[in-house]
Parts: sequence; C-alpha cells; structure tokens
Amino acid sequence: SKTPSGSRVHKLMSVHNLALGCKSGPEKVAFSMRAAYASGSAIAQGDFVRGFSDVHRDALLVAVRARWPESLRAFQYFYTDPSWVLLNHTDDNGLTHYTIALNGDGTRMGCAWGSAGFGLVAHHFIYDPIAAEFPKSGLEAICDDTLSQLHPDDFNGDWQALYRYYSDYQAAVLDKGAPVGCTPNWAKAFFLLPPGAPDPDADIDFPPGVTIKRDGLVVAGTPIGTEAFIEAHAYATTAEYLRLNEPLV
Repeated sequence: SKTPSGSRVHKLMSVHNLALGCKSGPEKVAFSMRAAYASGSAIAQGDFVRGFSDVHRDALLVAVRARWPESLRAFQYFYTDPSWVLLNHTDDNGLTHYTIALNGDGTRMGCAWGSAGFGLVAHHFIYDPIAAEFPKSGLEAICDDTLSQLHPDDFNGDWQALYRYYSDYQAAVLDKGAPVGCTPNWAKAFFLLPPGAPDPDADIDFPPGVTIKRDGLVVAGTPIGTEAFIEAHAYATTAEYLRLNEPLV
C-alpha cells in the first residue's frame, strides 16, 4: 500500500478483508462480531481448506489483472512457473528421506506477495460477489477466515428465513470458491445463535459439517458468546499462559 496503485487496492479489499494492511484489522472484526452478537445477531464463522496452498494460480493472475494490473508482471515472475517444494520425513528406522516436488498451485509461504495474492483471489471471486448477492450477511474476513452477522430484524423477525438465507449464503461460497481452489472447510464452519433463537427447521439444508453453537466461538483470539463461555475461555487461556511461562520463572 506504499504506492498509489497499492493504496487503491488496499482500500478496495479492506472493505471486506481487514487482515491485509488494515491497522488492528482482526481486532476490528472481533469487536464488530461481539457487538453484533450482543445486539441479537447470529454469527457465522467460516474457513477454507488449505486456502493459501490450494488457490489456483490461473485464478490468481486473472484476479491480479482485473484488480491490480500494475503488479501483474511481478506476480507473473513469481507465480507463472511451478514452485519447487522440498518434503522430508523420518521413517521408523530413523532415516530421513527427502523428496522434491513441483507445486503448480497456491501462494508461497513467506512470500511478500503471497497474502496479497490470496486476498485478491478471495476478493475478486468470492468476497465481493458474495457481499453483493447477500447484502444482509455483513461479510468480513481475516484473510481466509470469514465472519458474517445476521440479525432477525433484517428478516422481519423470521428466524427460519434467516436460517435459509444463511444456507443459501454458504452454498454460494462453495459455488464461487471451489472453482478457484478455495473450498470451504465445513469442519471449521460454526453458526453461533444468540439466546432465545429457535432451532432451525428440519427441512433447512445446512452444508454437512456446519456446527450450530449456542455457547460461543473465538474470533481472532477474542471469545464471543455467553458470559460462561467467555469466562471459561479466559481461565483456560490464562492457565495455558502460566503453564508455558513456568519454566522461565
């Protein structure tokens, strides 16, 4: 974001993705979701399966050309050819084996362009279209972690309509993400309901693996949910901190 074109792209993506050069971005997302939950919203949390590793490089170059053409030559230099990947493991006999493989997808771990590349793909193919198609979702993201807030007032108090909207929203994330290598990780998909929200009707088709929660969830290290959940998280975090620091005392 140090150049005029970089600043333009940063401003473009930070509408939804608050992890890329956005000051205190994860904290802003966490407090936004906590405030939404306190006001009676349901909170949807999502993730992608190996998002950075599996994103398709042809999609990366398409997104760069469309959203940040000034940087296309740099992305072509780093991401047109397959990457060399060194794999190693130690067998049961204590021998270490090395394998060199070629990886044609994903952005490189540690690459200065890697996070921006994934962010451009996510923004161009998923976040921007989803936010336009589902304006009631309040979509925000921390790189490949997605958060949405759904309030019953936006559905005339009809919780079942809200649940169907969420189901359609998740289906759209799959339809838009999978073709570019961003497949939702349903094992990390949580739907937190506020106190008093009814159970979804049996005929509402949530994606398999989505977990409905009533106690709470953690966003960017911040617990959101019932007082009991927040208190338990605080105690567990403090206990782990003390355990890790005990040898240093």
